[in-house]
Amino acid sequence: MATEKGHNLAEIAKNLGINSLICRWKKELVEAPAILSEVLNILEETGKKHFPVVLPLHPRTFNIIRNNINLCNRFSKRGNDFLIFTEPFSFLEMIAAEKKCKLIMTDSGGVQKEAFFHRKPCITLRTETEWVELIDVGGISLQASKGK
Repeated sequence: MATEKGHNLAEIAKNLGINSLICRWKKELVEAPAILSEVLNILEETGKKHFPVVLPLHPRTFNIIRNNINLCNRFSKRGNDFLIFTEPFSFLEMIAAEKKCKLIMTDSGGVQKEAFFHRKPCITLRTETEWVELIDVGGISLQASKGK
């Protein structure tokens, strides 16, 4: 099944594999280069120690990386072997990726809930969540960056 952006959902699911991690970020988490750099460092280290990290990049995030000389020198247009950059996923692509991945890291309230529905561990990249019941049942954990 192809989406309007031309991605093939079966191909995305196959390429993600069972050990991938999916991330989604809000504007506040990527516009400060120090915070973005810290988060990318953590994701890259996770990729090196555990499993490759798949990061669908919003064009705004891609431009911030491209325009920051330190980040641009560290990552190619596609990331590296441990931190893999992709184009943003459509809703259906994101659902397919969530079903296949082993862990989800997000700041999106909707993705937190989807992680719970898919029975995937979820690290929420915020200091609070609107889904407090998911914390109560162990469905998500909160983890803010040091810079925020």
